[in-house]
Amino acid sequence: MKNIQRILALIIIGFTFTACTNQTKEDNTISLWVNSQTVDCVGVGPMKCMQIQESDSIQEGQWQNFYSKIEGFEYEEGFVYHLKVKKEELDPKTLPADASSIKYTLIEQLSKTETPARMNGKWTLISINGKALAITDEAKIPEIKINIAKMKLNGFSGCNRVTMEIELAPNKGIKFKQGLMTRMACPEPNYEKDFMQAMNSVASYELSDVRLVFYNSDGVEVLSFQPQMVI
Repeated sequence: MKNIQRILALIIIGFTFTACTNQTKEDNTISLWVNSQTVDCVGVGPMKCMQIQESDSIQEGQWQNFYSKIEGFEYEEGFVYHLKVKKEELDPKTLPADASSIKYTLIEQLSKTETPARMNGKWTLISINGKALAITDEAKIPEIKINIAKMKLNGFSGCNRVTMEIELAPNKGIKFKQGLMTRMACPEPNYEKDFMQAMNSVASYELSDVRLVFYNSDGVEVLSFQPQMVI
């Protein structure tokens, strides 16, 4: 009888240990959101930080700078990510002085949602109203630089410099409101007139890794850009 009682006690202890272990593993799993843009921050020195939220849903204005890394996760700016992550506390005694005491490991990427921030950067015009540019002189080719965080566009029309405000709308809606523009005399040929008319008619956009295309309110393509190569 005593032997049976001991065996039962060991079984109960085993179940209890397993349950506690499973509970610990579950407690280590968190829901993590990663914002679409990095920000300037200071760790050991100046750096770029991702912004995160530990929550089941995104809370407005609750983004926090993230100074560590998530093992197994590859970040691409311009997307909001929802991740299932294992969060472990490490023994500070085993770590270098400037190392994080918390380890993050990707378990599953639950979603990856494109945002307008993917338009950030410099773009070179390749066509207007569906027609490829005929001018080969790079000094006369229009280009734009987009900053979604500031909702600003700085551009070159082919002759003059222009600043425009960006207005976003649902379903990839976008409009440009002209601001300051230089008034240089423009030698012919140039694309300034057609370029500015097209920019003022923009109502929506489509974006891929190799093209940024703008459409008017009738869904007709008016401008197509390619990203400038960073060397």
